[in-house]
Amino acid sequence: MLRRTIPLLLIAFPGTSWATEVAIAPFLAKPGVDQKVANNITSLVSSEFDFSSEYEGATQLDAVPAALTLACVGQATCLGGVAKASGKDHFVAGTVGLSGSNYELVMVLVDGHSGAVIHKKTYK
Repeated sequence: MLRRTIPLLLIAFPGTSWATEVAIAPFLAKPGVDQKVANNITSLVSSEFDFSSEYEGATQLDAVPAALTLACVGQATCLGGVAKASGKDHFVAGTVGLSGSNYELVMVLVDGHSGAVIHKKTYK
């Protein structure tokens, strides 16, 4: 499932005016999901952004920013503040949950200067 999903991640944000640098926060594991699974997905997403010619740099953060919680990922204002604090042009945050026997990945791309949500996508 992940092998099919990961190549689609960059096209999940069509029409986006790409920035120079992007920070990817460790994805948050929802209840029932091992944090190691969320970390592995974060690494795959980070690699895709790093490989993309649209970015000069993709930085996978070592730790979750203190303000970034499961609730924050769903709140534009909170997420915008975390994105601005990253110091990057774009910021990616996400969650990994369960939907039946499948994983459900929610990714949010945020403008690191304005704090505005550029795009939000859910994958199963």
